[in-house]
Amino acid sequence: MSDTYTTIDINTIDLSDDRFSITEDTEPDPSVYSNIQEYGNLLPPLLWFKPDSGGRHSYIVINGLRRIAAFRRNHVKRVDAIVVPPGVSEKKCLIRAISIPAFQRPLSLVEVLRAVWRLASFFTDQQISQKACEIMNQALNIRYVKQLNSLKPHQAVLLPMIQKNKITLKTAFELVSLGSEHIGIFTRIFSAIKASASVQKEIIRHLTEVSSRETVDIKDIFAAIGLDQVLADSHIDIKNKTQKVRQVLFDNRFPTLSQAKKKTQHIISQLPHKNLIQMTPPHNFEARGYQITFSIESRQDFINKLDLLKQCANHADIQKLFWYED
Repeated sequence: MSDTYTTIDINTIDLSDDRFSITEDTEPDPSVYSNIQEYGNLLPPLLWFKPDSGGRHSYIVINGLRRIAAFRRNHVKRVDAIVVPPGVSEKKCLIRAISIPAFQRPLSLVEVLRAVWRLASFFTDQQISQKACEIMNQALNIRYVKQLNSLKPHQAVLLPMIQKNKITLKTAFELVSLGSEHIGIFTRIFSAIKASASVQKEIIRHLTEVSSRETVDIKDIFAAIGLDQVLADSHIDIKNKTQKVRQVLFDNRFPTLSQAKKKTQHIISQLPHKNLIQMTPPHNFEARGYQITFSIESRQDFINKLDLLKQCANHADIQKLFWYED
């Protein structure tokens, strides 16, 4: 049997059942209904006819959830739709629900995640990998499928973070590998700051390394070093809060290096003419080269700045920066 094109009562469509939905946003878009009014219902929703346990019949949306929502919002009582034949399995409906958008445009990361999670109810990881091209219009190796499915038990926490670009997919994989008891700590950190992929990796590494060195659980380290207070401080903007979190973790991960860095910055602050000539220590002291910066507006200004540099060179504190030469 083939699909049936028909007109149905919109109230018989169960929008609360989203078992086939993989889209990120199911809220009705005003432009959807205006386009339907102007050009007609060119893409009728695809529905699954399924009797419920109470003897009533209802339809579940396979494709077109936002269109149905737009119709309802505009008080449309009857809609044209395509209904799959009775007896078609839920698995086949799900495959169609994923394939329709996948062969119209590339699926987003969130859609790929949801598609794999839903397919996992009917297929093994290996089967999903083998069928990915024909269902999702893209290749997925089995290792990647396994990684995606490892996120499923934590989707309530991790999916919103991925949607909001608060964490990368790679970060999500790493958080799962740390154990479910630690995921909440890191999502709390990343939800309050703005961190690039490399900074996310740095924060995870520093916090886990401090925990390992001190043989103290991550959640206890989080509380002990004051990260809780930093994240809760509403007077710090997100940029400075991110930097503060990184600094706190750096200070605790490398206490000796941090102390040396602060001492060096104090010495530099005591040098004369610090407002005219800036000296920057090497990043994380991975080298011994200092950077000196100053601006000039004329040849005479240049000569004057060189004289100031000579004064700095003879300053007593300058020797403290080059202690290794003694």
